Order: sequence, then structure tokens, then C-alpha cells
Amino acid sequence: MMKILVLFIIAAVMAIGTQNAYSTHISQPILTIDENFVYSVGDDLFITGWVEYDDAATSDVLLSVKISNPNGKVVSDFFLTSDSAGKFEFPFELSDDDASGDYLVNIMSMCREVHRDICTHKTAETTISVIGEQSKIPDWVRNIFVWYAEDSISEKELLQALQYLIKEKIIQVDDVTNT
Repeated sequence: MMKILVLFIIAAVMAIGTQNAYSTHISQPILTIDENFVYSVGDDLFITGWVEYDDAATSDVLLSVKISNPNGKVVSDFFLTSDSAGKFEFPFELSDDDASGDYLVNIMSMCREVHRDICTHKTAETTISVIGEQSKIPDWVRNIFVWYAEDSISEKELLQALQYLIKEKIIQVDDVTNT
């Protein structure tokens, strides 16, 4: 009778204890892209972020990066690893021959090497809008109305920026009479 009880306890411990052996490892890439919203061919853009695991940054996580052009064709496909602080960074580069439009950036966590067999692949995606020609308008001018809409700058700051653009003849305004 004692042998049966011992065997039952061992079987119960093994059944309960092995459930966690098949649990999954979930690490999530988190994007922290520059604050620009519209890019031109020739602009410098770095896509940055960090990898989260258990609410903390984690190092040495393999990431799969795929960038698709506006037609959906993958134009860049590579791997990188999060650094010792759990961060990653890579340039978003286009040639003069690349089309303008919305580019999809997909980053998938492939997990740490020790967790690859039990990895749940989580992704982060963002869309980068690119205009075809190199812009002569500074980034801050292109983004000023977005910043205003997001309440990042006040109405007074917006008007001061517009006055500066008019004064420096970056934009020209015809005289308008009040009616």
C-alpha cells in the first residue's frame, strides 16, 4: 500500500512539475522611432527600440527584420541582436531608385538562443512614409503642424514658426486684404 502511495505522489509531482517545462518564452520588440513623420530619399532615419521580457529590457535577443516597399515586395531582410541593454538600432536606407510611398517595417523576436524551442514569436510593425525626391524643407517645418495637432507645441509657437518662415522667405505669402 505504501508503494502505491509513493508511486502516486511521484506521478502527481511529475505531472504538476512538467507543466512549466512546456511553457513559452515571450519577448516583444518595442519600437522607439525618431519623431519624424515624413521622410525623403536621402534623409537619415534610424529605427530604434528595445526588447521586453517580463516587463524589463532583455539582451541577446535575435530579431528578424523585414522591410517591404509600397508594392508589398520585401526589399530588405536581415537579422540583428539586441545589445547588452536590450536595445537595437538599424538604419532605414533607400536609394534614389526606390519608390515613394509607405514602407512596412516588421520586426519579429526570435528569442534568446536558450529559448528558441519554446519561443512565441512576437512582432512590432510600423509604416514609414517616404516622398520620392529629396526635400528642401527642413524636418521641423514638415512636422510642425503634426506637433501642433498632438499638442507638443502651443499655438503661439506655431505662429512664431510661421512668422519665421515668412520672414526668411522659406514660404511666400501674397498680401491679402481683409473683406
